[in-house]
Amino acid sequence: MIIRWTGLAGRELVTFGNPNRWIFDGHTAHDDQYETSISFPAARVDDNLPELVGQLVRPLYQRFDFFELPGNLVAEELARMRENRF
Repeated sequence: MIIRWTGLAGRELVTFGNPNRWIFDGHTAHDDQYETSISFPAARVDDNLPELVGQLVRPLYQRFDFFELPGNLVAEELARMRENRF
């Protein structure tokens, strides 16, 4: 899987959809684009989705003034999405 984000320069992380999460404000991207890739067997997706998604998005978030995602954020947000609570 190859993922590319473009148009990032000047964008700021903000909290959206979850008022209990106030962790993003003040982090701005300085690179305009970011691309990453990952290879994995399809059989790993169900059991390892948070880990796989984390591998893809953690470096993206670091583009926003070196922001580090909290360890459980990806798993929590994926659980909310799977329960249609987004």
